[in-house]
Amino acid sequence: MIKPFLDRIGIAEIVNGYVSNGPEISHGDVIEILTINRLMAPRPLYHIERWAKGTAIEELYGLDAEKLNDDRCRRTLQAIFPHISDIWTDIVTNAVIKYHIPIDSLLYDLTSFYFEGSYNESGIIELGYSRDHKPDKVQANLGINVTEDGIPFSYDIHSSSTADENTVLANMQKLQKLRTKLVDYCKKPLLITGDRKTISDEIVIKYHKQDVQYLAPVTITEDNKGIALSVSDEEFDNNKLDYRDRSKGAYWAVFRPITFEYKGKKVTDSVLVTKSETKLKNDRKSREKAIKKIEGKLIHIESKLNARKYKNPDYVEYMAKKSVEGSRTKKYFTYDVKGEYGKVEFTWGLKRELIEEDKKLDGKYMLATNKDFDTEEETLITYKGRDKIEKLISTLKSTMRIRPLFLEKDEEIAALVFVIMLSLLIYSIIEMRCRKRWEKMTARQAFLKFEFLSIVCYRFKDRSKLLNVNGLDPQQEAILTALEVPKPDEYLKNH
Repeated sequence: MIKPFLDRIGIAEIVNGYVSNGPEISHGDVIEILTINRLMAPRPLYHIERWAKGTAIEELYGLDAEKLNDDRCRRTLQAIFPHISDIWTDIVTNAVIKYHIPIDSLLYDLTSFYFEGSYNESGIIELGYSRDHKPDKVQANLGINVTEDGIPFSYDIHSSSTADENTVLANMQKLQKLRTKLVDYCKKPLLITGDRKTISDEIVIKYHKQDVQYLAPVTITEDNKGIALSVSDEEFDNNKLDYRDRSKGAYWAVFRPITFEYKGKKVTDSVLVTKSETKLKNDRKSREKAIKKIEGKLIHIESKLNARKYKNPDYVEYMAKKSVEGSRTKKYFTYDVKGEYGKVEFTWGLKRELIEEDKKLDGKYMLATNKDFDTEEETLITYKGRDKIEKLISTLKSTMRIRPLFLEKDEEIAALVFVIMLSLLIYSIIEMRCRKRWEKMTARQAFLKFEFLSIVCYRFKDRSKLLNVNGLDPQQEAILTALEVPKPDEYLKNH
């Protein structure tokens, strides 16, 4: 199932066009084999040889699986490293053309992947904010652009200390350059949909300068909350959307103008002030829970007052401060400690006017854009499409097993990440084509349908051999037909 997609895009030919052939096995073939392994049963490099012996790799590529040892695979990774960017560009260009992938609307996000061991000499691997909840592991960040069909279009590796917002402008420029190679397939201006870290006054001004469209949430702050509050409940009620999420909660949305200014340049775009029924309930529930938690701590201090440690006013002050620190509801509380040792007075209260003021923002968020969307609903649906990149990142970390990595050299790490992203590209294309026929079928489910398909190899005394593929069941036949790839026996005859 996988090999025909590699052939149609021309993976081996593209790789071999940049690097000289390796001994006995071309670098292009090694990259294809590593990609197949990553999609079928991810293994460390030192297990590729053993894995290949139990598959049809020898028959497909006409090689001895023993040649796929750890050193051979590493040599290929080192050989392609200087050309990774050009190789990826050629591959994704072919994929867009061959499979008619729309590239006018892209989703951008960052994720991290971690490593085992120490990397003192690495330029990209270090301790930093861990999206994998592994703060004790060194890691790197991966910025990914995904099409609306869920196809990875481009990616970049960043050190874990690189702030998300510092990657946005370079990413925009890279996308523009890549799209120049596919100008005939760019029907509309580029639209980049990101999270709240991918937008700022500077970034928005640069988007306009590059004629790039954007869609991203704006953090509600003291400076801009007036925009959200300017939409009355009555106006929201008159603008209820048909869109509903999985939790069946309703949405209301209204456009308002928003201004961005950077170094004397100013632009006014649109912001979709959105109210979510589910978010409204969650905001109020989480606030009430946080307030009750702090109230419980303060009541506990009252109950212990002037007993043991709580005779000391400094200790009471310390415990009161500790009770409210780190909570987003801290600003709602006041407390006062008076008196001397053994005669401490402790009082506290709630600023209910602040609570009521914040309640006016419950359930609301703002989506800024410079694209002229036809409706509020279209804007929201486009933004909600970000779940495609979240699912892709999940596949990257589960099915593709990008974490943890055990390589030591930056060039080998970058090259293996390229193989993993290539695998994700093939996986996503297969899934896209499966879902044109079966809406809920994933590529992994399709792979599992062929898990026990086998080849019988007959070897004769005259050293000739005959390959015979087990018969396909109706479901396997249907999948291959939907994917428009040849049946295994036909494919083997041509190889």
